[in-house]
Amino acid sequence: MAGILLLLGCAKSIAPPGGPIDRTPPKIVSSVPPSGTTNLPLDSRVVIQFSEAIEPRNPEQSVFISPQTDPAPKLSVKGDRLEIGFPGGLEPDKTYIVTVGADLKDAHAVGLAQSVSLAFATGAIIDSGSIAGTVYEQGKPKAGVSLALFEKAPDESAPIDSLIPDYLTQSGTDGTFAFRYLPMRPYVLIAFDDQRKNRRINPARETIGIPFKNTVIDSGRSSLEGIDIQMVRQEAAEVGLKSVTVNPDHLIKARFNQKLTQRQAKALFNTADIRATAGDTLPVKPAAFVPITPYPSSDFLLLTESLAPGSTYRIRFDQRVLAPSVADSLRYLLGDCTATAGADAAPPTILESSPADKATGVSIDSLFRFRFSEPLDTASLGTALRVVDSLGDTALVPLIAEDPFTWSGRPTAPLTGGRGYALRLDGPAIRDRSGNRLSDSAVTTTFVTLDPAVLGQISGDIRMTSIPDSSAPVVVTFVPAGQGTRREMALAAGVRQYLADLAPGYYTVNAFVDIDADGIYSAGSIVPFRPAEPFTTRADTIRVRSRFESAGILIEF
Repeated sequence: MAGILLLLGCAKSIAPPGGPIDRTPPKIVSSVPPSGTTNLPLDSRVVIQFSEAIEPRNPEQSVFISPQTDPAPKLSVKGDRLEIGFPGGLEPDKTYIVTVGADLKDAHAVGLAQSVSLAFATGAIIDSGSIAGTVYEQGKPKAGVSLALFEKAPDESAPIDSLIPDYLTQSGTDGTFAFRYLPMRPYVLIAFDDQRKNRRINPARETIGIPFKNTVIDSGRSSLEGIDIQMVRQEAAEVGLKSVTVNPDHLIKARFNQKLTQRQAKALFNTADIRATAGDTLPVKPAAFVPITPYPSSDFLLLTESLAPGSTYRIRFDQRVLAPSVADSLRYLLGDCTATAGADAAPPTILESSPADKATGVSIDSLFRFRFSEPLDTASLGTALRVVDSLGDTALVPLIAEDPFTWSGRPTAPLTGGRGYALRLDGPAIRDRSGNRLSDSAVTTTFVTLDPAVLGQISGDIRMTSIPDSSAPVVVTFVPAGQGTRREMALAAGVRQYLADLAPGYYTVNAFVDIDADGIYSAGSIVPFRPAEPFTTRADTIRVRSRFESAGILIEF
């Protein structure tokens, strides 16, 4: 018994394990040979010393060597050292860049704060070109993104996911990236979320970012800085057409197997080809389409020229506009539908309205918008909508067509901030083209306006420094740092000043040049290579205070 007590006593005397959690990123302390070494022997190897032990498994996933060597280099980790050998040796008169990616981690899974590049030359000179910038996703800096430089633009001669980048790096914790020690020549720069860790671009599965121009460094300009890249989903996964029908309103209803963004839907419906399966095979012209639910949406209504009752039609979409790498056998989405006979007896419905019912913080200069399930008889729309405040004062809201499904307008009298309102749509007066009424009574929604007295302002100029000023429209977005509503401001063509009323808080400001004037950011394409629309984000956060204007906030492209 005494022996047992002695053992228990000894057990209690052991100090508990643990200690402060390691959150300090590892750093490169030195290298052999040192970065910047020239006339390096062709049989050299590289040893990189870190400030602490690093994760020994799969270092090749985080270390990029450009240009590539054949055979591939051999990497091994020994505690706090990374050793790189070149079984085939190095080539004469070349600059070699060893980039240690930000996702290389220490033994406690803490990654580098930034990618680090070391350069060595087998000749007398180290190349000095550089390309740097910041990667964003939804307007905020994005860490851990792979960035590839190609000396030749990808084309259809080889699948994009088989191409090996000439140079690679990663964005750091603040979204910034940098290529250093580059030869002077044109490059194609593509950012991608390398989910498979194989250094290959997979547009069908990964988000992609393309700058707004080719990146060219030469004797006239050896350094390109401040390149902003916006990450977006370039390709949809293979889209499927689940069903096609003709509804009682004689509109084609298309349902897809996944939700499409506004940009994707526009691209896909622009390829729509509709033909009768028998008799006259001339195409039926599509007129407009509308999502049944707010974007992103999988269900759409398509307005066409008149369909012959009882006839069967085949609709074809070319999904290669969304997924350029899709196989030929899956390229076209096909569906058959039969046009309904008889008169349209179905009433129109409201698919979407803005502001939403019971919305708060509505701007006093808001545009009221309604999206309907079918085109309307326009005779009564000029007087069908009114706004009524909490005191009973009424103002007319004349509606104007944006497209066959969407109508919008502003009240004839200004709204008052900090006040409740009812928006009343005259249901019996709203009719479709067959005379069916929206409803038997008024359709009412309510909202509360934001008091301008609590608002602040951001204002400034827009300057085109690195791109020609084409006088194209500019779309500015204000992204709140915490909780809050993003505000988007579309400036008219040629306008290069802005003034925005915003709720108090901190905002990131980003903008794009809407070259095609469709209100949607165009992210470009890889194959065929097409630059994105110019995009920029201010690096600093702007504070907005009540009744105060933060002036002189420059947006520079």
